[in-house]
Amino acid sequence: QHRCRSMKFVVLLLACTSVVFVALAQEASPQKSVKESSDEFTSLLETAQMQMQAATGFHVEAVVFHGSNTIRLSGDISGDDFDIQLPALMRLKRAKNLYWISRDAGVNWKPTGIDTAIYALLISGLSAVPENWRIATVRAEKGAEGVTTVLQLRSDIAPPEDYPEGADTVEFYVRETNGNPWIARFKGAARFAGAVVMVDTTYSNLNGTLKIESPEP
Repeated sequence: QHRCRSMKFVVLLLACTSVVFVALAQEASPQKSVKESSDEFTSLLETAQMQMQAATGFHVEAVVFHGSNTIRLSGDISGDDFDIQLPALMRLKRAKNLYWISRDAGVNWKPTGIDTAIYALLISGLSAVPENWRIATVRAEKGAEGVTTVLQLRSDIAPPEDYPEGADTVEFYVRETNGNPWIARFKGAARFAGAVVMVDTTYSNLNGTLKIESPEP
């Protein structure tokens, strides 16, 4: 029965058509106001997004929450091309302007129609921040891979009634390594075909040229 619910959720993901930039509320933690320096952090976020858009490739891991269901997705992304792993041995790929789907973990592939909804979900952390969103708080975290600046943004507009309480905030984890900013993590919410899903995504720079190969030459 649980597998059936999970598969229904996968079908929902595959059928969705749009993503809305909203937010997933986070538990409170020690933070400070950044009203005086919001321009600086806005610039940091925009620079990190541009760095990722110009990157030759990166890997994404995402946890998607919808009601009591939790689905894990992962994929490699290079520009507009992608290779996404879905539950139940399914994979979705775009290469050479064509779309392919596999139901046996990539052993066999079949052409499919244009399908960018899950791709859009995975790169939601790269979406431009709407003008009505403001940086509310910031905190710094130090780790082995560098300093991570956690930016919490809040919308000036109340979320729709069907969104849970606190859905007017979103968090970007911007990591700086050798002076180069990168969005290491994004937490937010997205709308799929009328339903609201929460996402927690992490991004890893592959530090090299990634080419998504077509199943056919």
